[in-house]
Amino acid sequence: MIKIIFFARLRDELNCPELNLEIKDINNKKTITVYELLDHLFKLNPQWQDIFNKRKFFTAVNQEIVQNNHDLSDGDEIAFFPPVTGG
Repeated sequence: MIKIIFFARLRDELNCPELNLEIKDINNKKTITVYELLDHLFKLNPQWQDIFNKRKFFTAVNQEIVQNNHDLSDGDEIAFFPPVTGG
């Protein structure tokens, strides 16, 4: 199982703080990429694709920033969040 967490504006716009998914339910492999996860999420929730496309966001796996070609495995925690600015 992987845990997916959405932060800040993404959480609000998606109206979803987090999800838990089985990788085997996405495909029959032991791993998937972030890109494949996003594709699966957009198939489940087509309106999410517009939200992600209009926002810049970062992806972290187990609290480390990654690219969309990063492999995900059971037990991973994936976080999607917008850039943070400070003052």
